[in-house]
Amino acid sequence: MSRPSNVQIHRIRRWTRLTAQSTSGLMAAVSDPLDNQDGPPAPTTSVALCIDGETLTRLGRIIRNLAVGMIDHAMSIQLVCPDPRIGELSFGPIRTVVHPPIVWPAATRRIARVLEMLGPPPPTVVHAMSTGSYELASAISEVFESDLVVQVTSLADCEGLDKIEEARVGAYLPFSEPLAQVMHDQLPASEAKTELIRPGVIASQNVTCFADESRTATILCTTDFDRRGGVECLIDAVSVLRGRGRELLVFLLGEGPLESNLRRRVRQRKLSSTVTFARPWGDPVDAMKSGDIFVRPADNGSYLINPLQAMGVGMAVVSYPCGVSDYLRNGDTAILCAGASPDSMADAIDRLLDDRTFARRLATTGRDFVRTYHPVSGMSDKTAGVYRRLALDHATFPIKE
Repeated sequence: MSRPSNVQIHRIRRWTRLTAQSTSGLMAAVSDPLDNQDGPPAPTTSVALCIDGETLTRLGRIIRNLAVGMIDHAMSIQLVCPDPRIGELSFGPIRTVVHPPIVWPAATRRIARVLEMLGPPPPTVVHAMSTGSYELASAISEVFESDLVVQVTSLADCEGLDKIEEARVGAYLPFSEPLAQVMHDQLPASEAKTELIRPGVIASQNVTCFADESRTATILCTTDFDRRGGVECLIDAVSVLRGRGRELLVFLLGEGPLESNLRRRVRQRKLSSTVTFARPWGDPVDAMKSGDIFVRPADNGSYLINPLQAMGVGMAVVSYPCGVSDYLRNGDTAILCAGASPDSMADAIDRLLDDRTFARRLATTGRDFVRTYHPVSGMSDKTAGVYRRLALDHATFPIKE
């Protein structure tokens, strides 16, 4: 992707100065209400949160929680995304900017259009949520001379860090310790600017796993139907379990290009009365509240939120080991499969079906882990703290004589 030209940058910067003059009242309205009026005023923080479509699908609930948390910190938020679904997160003072995809050969013109679409006040912080938004966020940051914050949520993000000039980045925010380590291995200079901020999800009061002993055991999977999803392995594992005489219901809440192949696989294994394909609709947490076991059948190198949400509502989680997540702890917060095979997955699920006391204890431990290490308020408080620290690094205050 090419950057805006110097002429475009000059024009946008001029527009920014004129806009800032006419919006001083609005900027004052979003300042921190807890500021000490006798001391130096805290700089106003206006955030442009840049999101690509894939990240919106994977982390939509987290992005919403973060945006709401910024409102509580009296910050102005604009969500910048090429996916029209971002409009669903627009409410109250949260503004959304839906822009055309930034692709060659129209990249420069479309970036300039995004800059024009950004409303007042101009962003003082630009926060890129993943590699798909790194270059756009960097361009916005350069034009508005804003602080740049880079989120790291997958191995692809770590590989994409070379899209951004390291000197321009004010802070790197990895979701987990494994991601931070991979990032530091690839970009050693990033370590001094790194702050680990775990995503925040809501933890329920109750544990849903086997809460109703009379109900047939229910398994839920929200993985998309693609070649990296591993849903075919789960279907084969269900076939193994049925062969062992297990009665269960399985709901696949996904979509993707392999759906017809997976439906055929279910029919071939005579599992149509056991496995239900349910289109993802609304918040998956609503479906999790009626389930017992959540299954993540593959590791695609991304930090996935749905297993964490399942832990938060008190489901027992079965997963393959994940190299970028640090919340899946075998025998403590989840059951990790010994190998990438249907038999291994069936054995993990069978252990929970066979010992429901252990399954509920595992689900309770997972729910408590989420409550302790992934609170929504902790994510927003720490992120707001990073924004303010960057603003203060550039602030100048008059000295009273």
